[in-house]
Amino acid sequence: MKGVTVGQQENILCVHSHRQSVEINLQEIKANKTTASVPLLPNDCPLDVSQAICSIGDGKVFVCGVPGAPRSSCTARPVIFGRLLRDENLHVLNEDQALSALINWVYFQEEEQAKYFRKFFSYINLNAVTNQMLVFARNKLVDMESSSSHVTLIESVLVNRKQERPCSLLGYQRKGSLLDCVVLLGGQNAQGKFNDAVFAYIIQENLWVKLSKMPYRAMALSATSAGRYIYVSGGTTEQISGLKTACRYDMDNNSWTSLPDLPIGLVFHTMVTCGGTVYSVGGSIAPRRYVSNIYRYDELKEAWCLAGKMNIPMDATAVVTRGDQNLYIVTGRSLAKGQISRVGVVDCFDTSTGEVVQCITFPIGFNHRPLLSFQQENILCVHSHRQSVEINLQEIKANKTTASVPLLPNDCPLDVSQAICSIGDGKVFVCGGIIRASDVQTKDYTINPNAYLLDQKTNKWQTLASPPEALDCPACCLAKLPCKILQRN
Repeated sequence: MKGVTVGQQENILCVHSHRQSVEINLQEIKANKTTASVPLLPNDCPLDVSQAICSIGDGKVFVCGVPGAPRSSCTARPVIFGRLLRDENLHVLNEDQALSALINWVYFQEEEQAKYFRKFFSYINLNAVTNQMLVFARNKLVDMESSSSHVTLIESVLVNRKQERPCSLLGYQRKGSLLDCVVLLGGQNAQGKFNDAVFAYIIQENLWVKLSKMPYRAMALSATSAGRYIYVSGGTTEQISGLKTACRYDMDNNSWTSLPDLPIGLVFHTMVTCGGTVYSVGGSIAPRRYVSNIYRYDELKEAWCLAGKMNIPMDATAVVTRGDQNLYIVTGRSLAKGQISRVGVVDCFDTSTGEVVQCITFPIGFNHRPLLSFQQENILCVHSHRQSVEINLQEIKANKTTASVPLLPNDCPLDVSQAICSIGDGKVFVCGGIIRASDVQTKDYTINPNAYLLDQKTNKWQTLASPPEALDCPACCLAKLPCKILQRN
């Protein structure tokens, strides 16, 4: 029987099934049974692994597929589950997730399924499981028959860790475990050489690794991730000011595929993924020549298609997605009275209609790159060093706030020359870019050799491990890398 999981409170994970439901307190690491239950399907069958089950939000769950096969025909399912658990290339976030899946699988199956637990438990690498998850698993297994040996194994791992120096669990993870990382691509080094290297910053480990080389060298390019792929396009070199080149990197196979060229050569455009589809927003085709085009990559046609247009031609836009349909395009560089400046505008672009369905303008008091976030349902926050704005999308009005982004630890502002990437939980990654001389009369500058992390909750910067190379105008994006990437390096 398959369970349905939801989070109804901050640290409470609710697991609902037909016969029993459980509320798991992730903070106190304990589970409590509840009286709530999921009704059988209209065909009197339970939720099952043979069905397509999908939470669609607002407390609703979609189910379709095999209309409840009899139990006697389910003998192959434990074999399939065991095969998955045994697979080194299984895409899980970490070994915690694999152990949790095993416990839940046994917990919600018929009693006959428990006989598989001993065999399947051997597929879990306990050395890769966190202490918190080990304690949770131990407490769950205490109530299970014939599990004393498994509890003993867990306790031995916990005891050994107390006696040894703390060490990373990364080396014990299975090859397919997915690591949150920031991927850095291209750029220009201090000697003026255009770069084709691809580096990854492993967030959990504060570690840099070299992944690959791009098929071309460029700076002021753009990138975005979609599943196992990273899409890269555009940029500039010493010969060409706006490249049409586009390609795709397969993180699983460490291979590159050339894609059809962009319709026009672009620099300082913004690539973003929304609803699994890759988009390119704005950009410039030459100095002081900006475009409003929004392109979509059509996987079926294998072509870049014009999805729509912004209201104002801009490059270096800040873009945030909301759901699987809307792109919020916030500020960008454009020409105003013959001068290059950042404009205060928010375009809500509906990818399903190809139209800007909402446009809000606001007075802008900064020329730096802002940080975006949705801290409330209809409040878009635009943060910068000199000024921050909260934009109420429902009431269509903007209010200035006292919040501001601190300068980088090197006393520089956020800039289009830097790689900037939101990594979730109110944290923003920044690296590279130029450091201008404090004397505005001089034109001297150097390339920032450091990487930083801003915690927007505390409004403080943290200096991270230094990138392998100091780069100006590289592209970056958040991605999930399989652990075998580290093992290969």
